[in-house]
Amino acid sequence: MALTDTWLKANDGKERAALAERGDREGLGVRITPKGKITFQLRYRYDGKPRRLDLGSYPLMSLKEARTEAQRLRARHEQGHDPQVVRLLEKQAIVKADSVEQLFRQWYEAYCQKNKKGHHDILRSFELHVFPVIGRLPAEQVSLHEWLNLLEKHATLRPGIAERILINAKQMLKWAVRRKLIATSALAGINAKGRPADQEAPRLAHALGRRDHTCLAGDRALPDGGQEPALPEALPHLWMPERRAAAGREVALRLRARGLDGAACQSQARARDRQAAPACVFQAIVDGISG
Repeated sequence: MALTDTWLKANDGKERAALAERGDREGLGVRITPKGKITFQLRYRYDGKPRRLDLGSYPLMSLKEARTEAQRLRARHEQGHDPQVVRLLEKQAIVKADSVEQLFRQWYEAYCQKNKKGHHDILRSFELHVFPVIGRLPAEQVSLHEWLNLLEKHATLRPGIAERILINAKQMLKWAVRRKLIATSALAGINAKGRPADQEAPRLAHALGRRDHTCLAGDRALPDGGQEPALPEALPHLWMPERRAAAGREVALRLRARGLDGAACQSQARARDRQAAPACVFQAIVDGISG
């Protein structure tokens, strides 16, 4: 008879005279100790010999989770793997996973120290600003959100430090992926020169002296009843290097359309609050004016 949540709840922690077992389906079952501890187990045969593997204890592992895990391990068994070895290797991978600091120091010794003149400054930046925050976390498990939280704290007051950390963190993770120390890089899609579109648009709009950033998507009415040309659709993507130059030229054209010559356009672009837009925005404008 298959296991049910009702039966598990009724027997969890319930003392009994002797060790007992109860089956579920497809090799899954439970073992119940005299003190009422319930452990999910998977029974199977490997190399002609019967095997038994503990999956987890109830209620920390639910019946649904136990069935899902048993199905995953049976699939690996079908491929010729011993589920016990599969679980052991997975546990070792977790225990031996390199932390952000460990991975950085490997990369620093193998590459950074030999190839970068400013490697001392890079090391110091990571020791001061990265290791205290995420240094002990497994490098592969640090999400993009956690990296960005760290970087954004320094982006306003210490933009140079933030850029140094981002550039070298990206290189470190890419180096680790190539050596199969980690599977993927959380920073693979982030450019050191800019920000995601939903942050770039309002900052660029403010830098150009506009009241809102909705005009980035279309024409905007002028006080005299006319229409101001829409800013190029590429503007929200200025952090992408390949789009920066073309977008900058279009910005320059828009500024010239408002009656400013090249020198005045450049002056206006530089005079705007630099805290309102990252350097890549101003560089795109200046490049467009110069071009």
